[in-house]
Amino acid sequence: MNGGLINYQDRYNAYYAAIKATHPDITLVADTLEIDTPVGEMKDYHDYDVPDNLVKAYNFFDQNTTLVQTLIGEYACVYPNTASNAVNWTAGLWHHPFWIGTVSEAVFLLGAERNGNKIFGASYAPTLAVYQPPHWPMDMIYFTADPAQTILSTSYHMISLFSSIRLTSVLPVATNAQTGPLYWVAGQNDMTGSHIAKFAVYNSTGSVPVSMGFEGVNPGTKANLTVLTAADGYSYNWLDEPNVVVTTVTELVAGPWGFEFELPNLSVAVLVTEGSGGVGNPHNGWSGWNGKGGYGGCGRQHGWQWGGYGAPWC
Repeated sequence: MNGGLINYQDRYNAYYAAIKATHPDITLVADTLEIDTPVGEMKDYHDYDVPDNLVKAYNFFDQNTTLVQTLIGEYACVYPNTASNAVNWTAGLWHHPFWIGTVSEAVFLLGAERNGNKIFGASYAPTLAVYQPPHWPMDMIYFTADPAQTILSTSYHMISLFSSIRLTSVLPVATNAQTGPLYWVAGQNDMTGSHIAKFAVYNSTGSVPVSMGFEGVNPGTKANLTVLTAADGYSYNWLDEPNVVVTTVTELVAGPWGFEFELPNLSVAVLVTEGSGGVGNPHNGWSGWNGKGGYGGCGRQHGWQWGGYGAPWC
């Protein structure tokens, strides 16, 4: 197409003017971040990548504006890490979602969720595929005419956990940890009164100790810690092994400085308190692994939406 992006900008402007003239309440979604869009409209972002690159994108949305929201219309880890860290599209995609890829997707989503006032939602793509042979092999759910043969991918289990526990607001973070190997978002659900932290551990040399607390959560407050793991990074779900993901739920009790626990390498986890815990804890937000350090984070903001490609956003 002659003119490239400039031509596309002109076409967007023409569509925008024509649609808004008769349907001013419709929100337009530009299918690239590079287009200049008016305040209140949206941009669509797609990311199919290798694990290392998805992890590097943890901070990708930090500098986004709140004036134009981003829809992560498609994302997935589609190939293992390579020497060039590039997807070899000519060689074909990997054959199934695999655990280290799922953990990298979790890191990417945590970075998006902590920018929830800038992101409209995120959808794994594709969501559904016929079992044999799928046209696009990296799918969240595979199915046949027999419901007993439905395959829920490793990524399905991660997305199901993250989606079922919602943040309505994001809280600041205090931590001494550099970015990685522990990645997180913290906040609360204003409807349940629960404080929530979501984690992913990517390529650590061992288990990662975490000591963290929320402002307003007293010692003695209980919380459930749900941890997802798999035998190795390339484990995947299929008919002969329908679920390689191990789910462990542990009840924790806050001490004087919050909750203390360890997360293994290549794990995804969510901690949820039992509800409002009163006042008195000295922490502002929560403190990350090893429980010390300065103040950082992204401030308080609204939550966002989870879904699959073509799935509801709520």
